[in-house]
Amino acid sequence: MAFRLSPFLPGGCYTRPKIVSGGARFTLPFVHKVQRLPLNSFLVKATTKAVYNVTLGAPIDIIGNAVIKVYSKDKKCMKVAAEKFMNKSINQIKEICTQIIERCQDEILETTTLQDVFKDRPFFCIQVYEAASIELVSLGIQLISYSLAV
Repeated sequence: MAFRLSPFLPGGCYTRPKIVSGGARFTLPFVHKVQRLPLNSFLVKATTKAVYNVTLGAPIDIIGNAVIKVYSKDKKCMKVAAEKFMNKSINQIKEICTQIIERCQDEILETTTLQDVFKDRPFFCIQVYEAASIELVSLGIQLISYSLAV
């Protein structure tokens, strides 16, 4: 768990929030506000239904499984994730990440052929992984793995 302490001092003064990961911090009731952000891994299922391929014009349904987590190694990324997801539930975080991964799947499916997707699955997975990783890191989320469901 990561904690975000938001001190509100009497007289309307406000100081920057402090992020505590893997430790403890002394807090004063009515002065500090403690918010929690889960740092464990989540499984996300990204489903793409009836994407029409440019080359064949045939609808393609793909189910991808991804494992994501808040990128806790870098303080900047953790701060970004805290700003974006602090008051959100785990299901809301999963939903946002699912939409990003589904959009990346759609983009890659529109430009590749149906035969390439099914013959060279690892290459397709790498393309989706790279595209989704760039977008998720900007939100402070790390994409650990991505694979196609059978």
